[in-house]
Amino acid sequence: MEPEAELPKIHVKRIVKSKLSELLDGGDDNKKSLALNKDALLAFSESARVFIWYVTSTANDICREAKRQTVGADDVLRALDDLDFGDFVPQLREVLEDFKKDAKEKSRKKQEQLKKRKVDRDEDQADKGEAPESEQKKKKLSEGGEGSAPQEADPATGAEEEEEGGEDEQMDAEET
Repeated sequence: MEPEAELPKIHVKRIVKSKLSELLDGGDDNKKSLALNKDALLAFSESARVFIWYVTSTANDICREAKRQTVGADDVLRALDDLDFGDFVPQLREVLEDFKKDAKEKSRKKQEQLKKRKVDRDEDQADKGEAPESEQKKKKLSEGGEGSAPQEADPATGAEEEEEGGEDEQMDAEET
């Protein structure tokens, strides 16, 4: 049997102190005056680990009943409901939706940044009198490859060799 995985103590401590200070001080960030006993921290950590295991096991059972192999967020939410933690489900659904929106927004921003970099790179190449990268790629593809010369078989070994000016020589030239 494999050893039980422990939750990172620093994260458990941070979560517990944050919530306790919120409850005690009405949300003020006065966490320095709050002390947490080592045994209490261990109890919180172990409780959280057992809770996660219990919810995971129930969500897995729900998934198997549906004849699926991948546990999804809906399985976890249904497991919480089945375990009489249904009061948390609406708030968790809200948090999940917010997370999905944030992830979609980050992905959209990243795509915009990549497009902007490509446009900037193409403009820089145009300023230097070079063809934009997209046109260079199209030209290489129309010429029969990714810029490497056609390969011929070596009569002695039967292995393919690159002609002069192939990728290996281009890489060597770039390194020097």
